[in-house]
Amino acid sequence: MSALNDRHALIRSFTAVVLPLSFATACSTGPTDTAQPAETPTTVSPSPGDSRLFVVAGNDGSTETMDVATDGTVTVLTSAPGSVSPGIVRLADGAVAVADSSGATVFAADLKQIAHAEGDSTGFVTHAVGSADGDTAAFAYAVGDGQHPDRHLIVTVSTDGTTFSTISNSVPVGLTQCADGHVSWLEAASPAPSFDGGELGRDVAVSRITASGPADIRSEVLPASPAPVWGRAGCGDTASWVSGDGTAVTVEEGAATRATVSTFRPASEARGKDTSEGTTADGSIHRISADGIVESYTFTPEPRFHSADSGPVGITGATVTGGGDVAPFVVTWDGDPSTGSFSATAFDPDDTTCTRDLGPVTLPADMTLLAATVPGETELSCGR
Repeated sequence: MSALNDRHALIRSFTAVVLPLSFATACSTGPTDTAQPAETPTTVSPSPGDSRLFVVAGNDGSTETMDVATDGTVTVLTSAPGSVSPGIVRLADGAVAVADSSGATVFAADLKQIAHAEGDSTGFVTHAVGSADGDTAAFAYAVGDGQHPDRHLIVTVSTDGTTFSTISNSVPVGLTQCADGHVSWLEAASPAPSFDGGELGRDVAVSRITASGPADIRSEVLPASPAPVWGRAGCGDTASWVSGDGTAVTVEEGAATRATVSTFRPASEARGKDTSEGTTADGSIHRISADGIVESYTFTPEPRFHSADSGPVGITGATVTGGGDVAPFVVTWDGDPSTGSFSATAFDPDDTTCTRDLGPVTLPADMTLLAATVPGETELSCGR
């Protein structure tokens, strides 16, 4: 397991340090056929029960999606090759979407698969977000190569069985899954020598990309601004983001306003074993560190930063999902992969004192818990 743990540490460093810096490079978007097809997952015919947790676990050679019942029974739903960093999204009516090396799959409340789309065989998911109505999930796979190092495969899967995929040649900042089925994200490009917008040496060309299918991709040029690192592309007229220096930009009806906000702590300052980050359906980004600090950005009506120090301590991982019509949840866990024993807790990312102990999770030995969420409705300590 040391190789897997080292790889996860490398991924966290890559995501926190390398990806934000990539926006200084030129980017473009368009369909392509270079994404690697993933292997079809091995599936079982589950017996639906009273689900307590939906988890993704893995080791160097395999990734397994599992349902954990209230009595602790673990049912393996799919088995696939090893995934670098899988994603999970909590959807409406007890459904859950999972993205790993086999692709993106929606499981209904009865644990049956109702949608599946190919992903990338590495299973390196950098973004995962649901729609506000809880019907659709969007995932972004890192599929870069020497020519396009920031290329991402964007996959959407819905509870009605529909799917589509498209390509971004940049990191899709502010990835937003809209209730009408389209997906949007922000792109930035280094200014050309003739660039005459914004502040030379600080601002870049920013665009909002909207896709409703692999051949239906539109690009909207936004006012030149500092490059987005965190943000929300949005589903209407408003897009907003925060740059690496804390400049917060809101674009509405073609006009941009700027403010200054705090930024997430550098990884070197996050004390503890792990830091996890995720996005809820309203675009809020929450970063949870093992020292109990929960840092958040909200982007409606404009970017705001919030930090709380009442989160769980000593965690080894966390998944942020939900939002909109589906209550937002953070599920955190800690444990020992050598024995497969973990303990899980849920809390409201907007109120870190609103929690629920989800109890123990016992996985096969040498399986690391990689992602988790709570399917359906569950009540936290605050009554929500």
